[in-house]
Amino acid sequence: MSEKSKLELSRWDYATYLGYAGYASGSVIIPMVLVAISGELGLDLASGGALHFIRSGVMIFSMLLSGWAAGNFGKKRTLGSAMLLIAAGLLMCSMASGYLLLAMAIILIGLGNGFFESLATGFTQDLHADTAPARYINITHSFWPLGILLTVMGAGVFLEYGGQWRVLVMITAFLLLVPGVLFLYHSGGRNTGSTRKFDFRTATAPLKNPRFLIFLTALFLAGGSEHCFTFWLPSLIELELAGNGILCGTGVALFAAGMFAGRLASGIFNRIKPAVMISSCAVFCAAVSLAIPQITSKYTLMCILPLLGIATGPLWPNLQYFCSSTLKEYDPTTLYILMPLFGIPGCGFFTWLLGLIGGYTGLRNGFYIVFLCNLLIAVLVLISEMISKLIDRKENSINMDIK
Repeated sequence: MSEKSKLELSRWDYATYLGYAGYASGSVIIPMVLVAISGELGLDLASGGALHFIRSGVMIFSMLLSGWAAGNFGKKRTLGSAMLLIAAGLLMCSMASGYLLLAMAIILIGLGNGFFESLATGFTQDLHADTAPARYINITHSFWPLGILLTVMGAGVFLEYGGQWRVLVMITAFLLLVPGVLFLYHSGGRNTGSTRKFDFRTATAPLKNPRFLIFLTALFLAGGSEHCFTFWLPSLIELELAGNGILCGTGVALFAAGMFAGRLASGIFNRIKPAVMISSCAVFCAAVSLAIPQITSKYTLMCILPLLGIATGPLWPNLQYFCSSTLKEYDPTTLYILMPLFGIPGCGFFTWLLGLIGGYTGLRNGFYIVFLCNLLIAVLVLISEMISKLIDRKENSINMDIK
C-alpha cells in the first residue's frame, strides 16, 4: 500500500466513528424497547408513534439551528454536545415514570440527532479536505449501520436473557459519553473547531440553484429507499413469510451488515468516480429489489438482504460528497447541512407510502417503491452529469474565443 493510499486517522476521526455508532444506537434502542416501555407505563401504540413524530420534528428543528451552532461554538464542541444531549435523553428515558418525562427525553435525543446528522459529514470533509475526503466520508458513514447491527444483536441477546429495558437504555447512554468526551476534550485549534459568523443568506443560497435541487431530490429518494428496508423488513418477514422474532432481527442485521460492508469498501477502495458509484449501486439495488415481491421463502430473502445492503449503503454518503464536489462555489458544510434536511423527510415519506401501498396490495408489493426510488436516483445522477458536461463545453468554448 502506497503512502497516498494509507488512511491518516486522528483522534477526531475516531471520535466521529464512535459518534456515528452511538448516534445509530441511540436512534434504534428506543424502538427496540418500545413494547416494554408501553407495557410498563401504560401507553398505547398511538402514543408510541407520537414519540417518533416528536423526535423527527425536533431533529429537523435542530438541523436548522446547526449552522448557527457551528458558527458560534465550532463543529467539535457542537458534535460533542450533541452526543451529551443524546446520552442525557437516554438517561432520562431510562428513569421515566410517565409519558411527559419520556417525551422530554425524546426531545433531547432529537436535538442531539439533528446536530450530529447535519455536522458530522462536513466535519470529516474539513479533516481531510487536502487528501481524499470521499473515502473518509464513506468510512465514517459505515459506522451508522455498524451501530445498528451491534445494537440490534446486543440488545436482542440482553432482552432475550431477561435483561431490563431500563438497564439497557442506561448502558447505551453511558457508552455515548465516550465520543462526547473525545469531541469536547481540547476541542480548540484547527479549522474544524474554529467559529465564524453564521450568514443566513449565504446558508440558503444553494437552494436557488436548480442543480442543487437535483441532488436534494436524489438524497430524498435515497433516504426513502434505505429506511423502507430498515423499517419494514421485520414486518415483511413476520407477516408475509411467517418468520419469528429471531429471524426478523437477523434480517435487519444482515441488511445492516451489508450496508456497513458497502460503505467501508467504497471508502477503502475509493477508485471509482462518485457518479459511477452512485448510479451503479442504484441500478443494482433496483434490479435486486424487484425480486422481493416474488419471494416466497424467508431464507431466500435472507440471502439477498446483504446484497441489498451493500448496494444501498454507499448512496447516502456518496450523494452528499458528489454534491459538494460538483457545486464547488458553495461551502461544503452548508451543503452537508441542507441535504439531510431533505433526506430525513424522505425516510418518513416513503416509509409511509410503502405501508399505504402494502395495506392495499400486500407488503411485498410495496417494495416496488424501492425499485422506483433507486431507478430515479440513477436518472438524476445521469442528468447531473449531462449538465456538468454541457457547462464544461460552454466554458471551454468561451476560453477558446478569448484566446
